[in-house]
Amino acid sequence: DFFFKDKLEYKKELLIWKSMANDQVKNNLTILINQLQKISEKNWFNQKIEKEIINFIKKGNIKVGEMLWPMRAALTGREASPSPFEVAEILGKAKTIERIEQAIDKFQ
Repeated sequence: DFFFKDKLEYKKELLIWKSMANDQVKNNLTILINQLQKISEKNWFNQKIEKEIINFIKKGNIKVGEMLWPMRAALTGREASPSPFEVAEILGKAKTIERIEQAIDKFQ
């Protein structure tokens, strides 16, 4: 049902991977938006999104969970879900970015 909702209802704690600080979660989500915005609409599919984000994580020496857990939670509002890349593809670029922005707003 999370695919069809305009706004997801969940506590901001769901966005936190292990012992991440609130500011770190907010920062990682902001960085994630910047990376996602670089992917064109025509390339907005699961494998391309995954390749771009994973490459960015590796180059930035970022822990995978610290980027992908908040992404998954922001896109689904759930602890368990399909891959965040699959969800992003189905939601589309605009909705994906909108949901991540809504997640960032939880830390205001």
